Amino acid sequence: MALFKDAPVDIFTRDLMTIGAHASHLYEDAMSVFGGVVFGGAGHPVW
Repeated sequence: MALFKDAPVDIFTRDLMTIGAHASHLYEDAMSVFGGVVFGGAGHPVW
């Protein structure tokens, strides 16, 4: 953890955590919805 909130390491770490938690980067969830749509299921409006 960086000592200051504006330190480059802290900013980089927060960016990585944000990307990892973003809905489009949750691979398993996205692929389960995609697979459901491919096999005739209802699609999710966000995906």
